[in-house]
Amino acid sequence: MSFLSSPHHRLFEHQILKYLESAISVSIGANLLVNGLSAQISRYTNSVSSQAVVKAGPLNLLSVTKAPAVLKSLREAYAKVISEIMVFALIITCVAVLIACGMKWVNIKEVSARRKQKTADLSVSLETISPQGSAKDQIGRAVVDHV
Repeated sequence: MSFLSSPHHRLFEHQILKYLESAISVSIGANLLVNGLSAQISRYTNSVSSQAVVKAGPLNLLSVTKAPAVLKSLREAYAKVISEIMVFALIITCVAVLIACGMKWVNIKEVSARRKQKTADLSVSLETISPQGSAKDQIGRAVVDHV
């Protein structure tokens, strides 16, 4: 059995896809945050630059400004951008659920039983074709007899 057809390969593919999906999601979320924050800050206030706010981060808004009205505007901008990111995540989740509902649903126990039966049938048919053993066994015996 080769690695590509083994269950370990499928597990490996699953892990790779999980990490890839996570990396893409974080990248998209960060991009939405920075771009959306720049747009929202210019909409809510003109007293601070969006670059300074992005550089400071949400926990250091007091280092950007001390004015309560501006702080409130910056917090509203952050809230708006984060809600847009959550809506995006909800849309992606809904699309994933719709795709999952469209997939063929199978009973894993039945599939496993069919595979075992197919393997058993194949081994029985190979034994009836070659009662002396497999080709590897015959070659092995010929080598041993030759030595």
